[in-house]
Amino acid sequence: MSLLSSIENALKSIFYLIAFSMVLDLLTPQDYKKYINLFLGLCITLTLLSPVIDISKNFKNDLTKEILSFSKKFDNKNSIDSHSYAKNIINELKKRIVEDIKVKVKNKYGKDIVIEDIEINEDIKSNQFGKIISITINQKFSKELVEYLSTEYLIESKSIFFKEVKKNE
Repeated sequence: MSLLSSIENALKSIFYLIAFSMVLDLLTPQDYKKYINLFLGLCITLTLLSPVIDISKNFKNDLTKEILSFSKKFDNKNSIDSHSYAKNIINELKKRIVEDIKVKVKNKYGKDIVIEDIEINEDIKSNQFGKIISITINQKFSKELVEYLSTEYLIESKSIFFKEVKKNE
């Protein structure tokens, strides 16, 4: 209900109350006039307040809608933030695993390796989270490297791939 229609209804109600009070004034004895005037005064006061009450109800509803809308936006933003946060954690874990493998291979075999790709279990709720699923290394096939990675990192040997890099001469 709009403000204008609320005021219009209140004015109509006041008009009817004044007409009703005139009739009552003519029909009631003098002893009851003060009670009738009190009752009619309360009715007129409530009628005058009704547009204000309607406005406050509309304001309350609008405010509630705005709060819910903001809450939904905030929840969506947080879910997006938590998703990107999880992705950042996974990427950082991958980097650290790659660095760990490079350092350990360098220490054990004295040679640098280039890891092109690594795939890990990204399900944070899984007890296998972070387990290496597959790895691709840029170098010639090395059986001893496959055995080392299989035992050290529990990677299936069939999931260790080599990509021979051809040097330009």
